[in-house]
Amino acid sequence: MSWMGWFGGGRNDHKESARNAIVELRSQLLMLEKREDHIQKQIDEETRKAKANATSNQRCKSLGRRA
Repeated sequence: MSWMGWFGGGRNDHKESARNAIVELRSQLLMLEKREDHIQKQIDEETRKAKANATSNQRCKSLGRRA
């Protein structure tokens, strides 16, 4: 391996590196969108549980009124 490649002096195809960057960014975007969907589902589930508990738990209602 050449030392020039380590310091950016080696030959590289700019079109190929740009294409690789776009592909990498698309895959990262897809992963982040999947993560966002998963977290939103968790938030919705916890919100639903909290609402169910708030309506069925009288102690929580009384504590909420005092605050």
